[in-house]
Amino acid sequence: SASASASAAPAARASSPRDLAPAGGLQRQLVSLGVMDYRGLGLGLGLGLVLGAGAWHALGPALRARARGDGGEEGDAEGEEDAYGSGDFYVGGADELPPDIKAEYFSRSVSYFNDEADPAAPDGFGALQGAFVIVVGVGGVGSHAAHMLSRGGVGRMRIVDFDQVTLSSLNRHATAGVADVGRPKVHALAEALAERVPTCAVHVVNKMFTAAAADELLRDWDRPGGAAGLEARPTYVLDCIDDLNTKAELLAACRAKGLRVLASMGAGGKADPTRVRLGEITDCINDPIATKLRWKLRKLDPSPDKKRKDKMTEGMLCVYSVEKTKRGLLPLTEEQKAAPKEFGTVENFRLRVIPVLGTMPAIFGQTMASFVLSVIGLRPYEPSVVEGYSKSLKNKLQSQLTNFERAFHGGDHRAAAAAVNIDHADTDFIAAEIWRGKSPISGVKVTSQLTFAMTRWRRDRPCDPSNILLCTLKEAKELNEGVDGGRAPEDVFGADVARRIDERLAVMAGKNW
Repeated sequence: SASASASAAPAARASSPRDLAPAGGLQRQLVSLGVMDYRGLGLGLGLGLVLGAGAWHALGPALRARARGDGGEEGDAEGEEDAYGSGDFYVGGADELPPDIKAEYFSRSVSYFNDEADPAAPDGFGALQGAFVIVVGVGGVGSHAAHMLSRGGVGRMRIVDFDQVTLSSLNRHATAGVADVGRPKVHALAEALAERVPTCAVHVVNKMFTAAAADELLRDWDRPGGAAGLEARPTYVLDCIDDLNTKAELLAACRAKGLRVLASMGAGGKADPTRVRLGEITDCINDPIATKLRWKLRKLDPSPDKKRKDKMTEGMLCVYSVEKTKRGLLPLTEEQKAAPKEFGTVENFRLRVIPVLGTMPAIFGQTMASFVLSVIGLRPYEPSVVEGYSKSLKNKLQSQLTNFERAFHGGDHRAAAAAVNIDHADTDFIAAEIWRGKSPISGVKVTSQLTFAMTRWRRDRPCDPSNILLCTLKEAKELNEGVDGGRAPEDVFGADVARRIDERLAVMAGKNW
């Protein structure tokens, strides 16, 4: 019966692994850290048997107080909020854990980023510990990104957001719970980070990002007495804002200040994790936010030279989904239509909401964290952003390459066939991995509207993936006609283009093709 199930629930909950966790080693560590005494330990165990997880969560305020460094006793929830106030503050950092506990805490990260067998190898984890990352927007995407950045070893972080936790946002937030509803998102996240990763120093800023506040919110790390000997300039900025105008202002400010930035596009209304990509914003498809954002960034370009439309977006990385949006914006309710200003948190912000499957913002945030951790930790990877090519297109590319080789070998079919010793897998690798689906000459992407080709780049080198160029058919003909006429590739396309192509192909040289 329903009543029987309800009465049985507390007992089942009290016996769960999570609720018995306080009796284990972590609680003994908290005692050793002075977060609680043995009297509190006994009380916590007793309450744990009665109240389950609630008693364990009661330990949080003590750890948070220690992280804030106030050393005082915790008051009620209202008093704790008053202690934070509306200004910015810091949590965590310093020596929050004994060295042996910290070493074990980060042991898996250290073994991934560092080569402990080679003392001369780069200290990737040390780079993470010295890093300073700014996360702007700590809702569904940003909370997951900040959470894993801290767990991954980032030593300093600034989290920026003006918004509050709502009931409807709990389906996607990384750390907030029902008790956090109505509180600033940055406060809820900061407390969770202080409890879970107390070694990470977090600068908490409850403020909306605007162009006018860019200098303040993107400023160097300036915690009094903190980060001695470490780089104060932000190592990376994560844009997790969901408002288009402020998103454009943040990206423009980062570009103007020369800060590395990774942006999140729209995760709402989508569900397929296999369609999530990380690449340049110019590669985004099926994403209305990216389309509008590119236009806004061009408008914000301060340069008088407006000929290059992609100048503000060139090289700007983002996480996006190529999946077509399955669910659009929800209609306004009758109450919202009657008094829209009463429902918006900020004037001119979008009032209508889009349905969100909670897994997608989490995947976006985790993807951002993974990339930034790898870059800072000196184990970078190059994301694959190109969809697999059709068999028909790969046949055409190989056919064009064979035609150019036949002409090079004076019409000798056998010599051309012997020179072009690549299969479909090689063609996919050349087009997608080496050239990222774009011509390195014009930057044009491979599409069904344009005829693309592969051709040998330098005639004095073998026709293998380390010397094959992907470009438009027109560019391939221009190259071969120029070389046939005695010109070098530098003379055909210019020294800068030739240097870029040579540098890209150099990483392929020496491989056993």
